[in-house]
Amino acid sequence: MGKKFKAFFDKQDTLEKRMFYAVNFVGVVTSVLSAVFTYFENISIIASIAALACSFIFVFISFIAYKTDKHDVCYFVTTLVISVIIFPVLYFICGGLYSGMPLYFISALLLCSLNQDLGYRAISLFFAFISFVGVFVLDELYPELVSRLSDSDARFDIVQTYAIVGFSTMLVMLVVIKTYSDERRKSAELNAKLTELSQKDPLTGLYNRRALYDYIDSPEAQKDIKLYVAMYDIDDFKFINDKYGHQFGDEVLKKLGGIFLDNVKEILGERAARYGGEEFVYIISAESYAEAARRADLIRSELASTVWEDHRGLSVTLSGGLAQYDNNDGMGIEQALKLADEYLYIAKAEGKNRIKRVGSGIIINSMVFRK
Repeated sequence: MGKKFKAFFDKQDTLEKRMFYAVNFVGVVTSVLSAVFTYFENISIIASIAALACSFIFVFISFIAYKTDKHDVCYFVTTLVISVIIFPVLYFICGGLYSGMPLYFISALLLCSLNQDLGYRAISLFFAFISFVGVFVLDELYPELVSRLSDSDARFDIVQTYAIVGFSTMLVMLVVIKTYSDERRKSAELNAKLTELSQKDPLTGLYNRRALYDYIDSPEAQKDIKLYVAMYDIDDFKFINDKYGHQFGDEVLKKLGGIFLDNVKEILGERAARYGGEEFVYIISAESYAEAARRADLIRSELASTVWEDHRGLSVTLSGGLAQYDNNDGMGIEQALKLADEYLYIAKAEGKNRIKRVGSGIIINSMVFRK
């Protein structure tokens, strides 16, 4: 039974629904316990029947909510019935002011305040307050309306009320805390997902151009560490798309994205990004130019050696340019990107499928834009 209720409760996807079923479940348990204690206190058989009837009311309202999916309205009705009808009636039957009933009134105000709808919350709190004040006034003016308890019965009733209300409040607050924690977790996951969608290229899984520039402007990229910029372009990508189709072109982009993800070390300040179309940027952390060149060329060689299942005779290649940036020497990352792009143009001009860097070709002093 407990597992079934937990499974049912976990299916409720909003705080509103969870609160509703939690309050009604606690209401059923509390009503049954009150009926049992009232019976053994020998207060009144009517009091026991009234308390037991409350449990059926909670079950009935829960059934209506389940069928209609109007949990906000049903929660409002539940708190209103408790505050305006059930507790006032039990107050007169179960001993009045000198019993545990005033504590039930306080718990009813707590339940009203947990209503998620502001309007329903205000209305239920208003009527609950008016109802309780009215009950106390009637008790003061017409004390004969209240069935008084003996001192021993009153003490027992107050003790058992503390136990029942304390247990019920604990259950409700546990539900509130758990639901709040779940909502916070879901919100954090959603925010993380939205952040990822805003920063990542959905096809390759790499950072997009905007995220790359956000990183470039961040303090992490300005640290005193040796970073290199490699800019790549897939050779003859338009021809590949035209001859083999855009679906295969997307497969190439995904494969290249996977190669980058397998090699990039973000913990060292590295980043890989889809710069635009078939262009990619790889920020490399390395101790020397030679090491950076080796790692930059590793991307090229892994793509070139890829065997394509539907096109086994095809070799897809990359051209790239590599440059170091060092803020201390006045070579900012923007300048390094331009220089890497110029070396990339040299690689294209010299036959493609290669990485060009300082010492491996002439330097072009102006930015060259490729078609």
